Amino acid sequence: MNPESFRKRFAEIPSEMERIVAEGEIPGISCGVRFGDTVETASFGVTNTNHPLNVNDEAFFQIGSITKTFVALAVMRLVDAGRIDLERPVKELLEDFALSDKGAEEKITVKHLLTHTSGMKGDYFKDFGYGKDALEKMVKSMSAIPQINPPGKILSYCNSGFYVAGRA
Repeated sequence: MNPESFRKRFAEIPSEMERIVAEGEIPGISCGVRFGDTVETASFGVTNTNHPLNVNDEAFFQIGSITKTFVALAVMRLVDAGRIDLERPVKELLEDFALSDKGAEEKITVKHLLTHTSGMKGDYFKDFGYGKDALEKMVKSMSAIPQINPPGKILSYCNSGFYVAGRA
């Protein structure tokens, strides 16, 4: 696809976004897509109905768990390409992956990470800024978090597992 074809295809998206906002389903929406060096964006509505600011390219939204979908998609593309095996221990992919529970550290697989069954403490949040090394720093800092359950035994929502999956 060339940049002009990309722009034409993207042009179909804003009208749907505008319809969703007009119908009151959501107060505001912003979308950005990059194809090579070409970036297209569209924004509609307000950031918050209680303190409305117009949504634009500069508006910040709390992204919440939508990133887990993107991480899982990226991992599964690597699985399809034969670069990641879901059953392989994470420690084989990330040699510096370390947890306080060394037994769990050796057993946790990529599948455990994506299915919230790693057993790691899930609510672990530290701010390492926006640098290219932020995720690496986050995963390295996880060596101190507790192991709550044995890997693969209990499903428990696990944000921290997705830091590791994203790093892998």
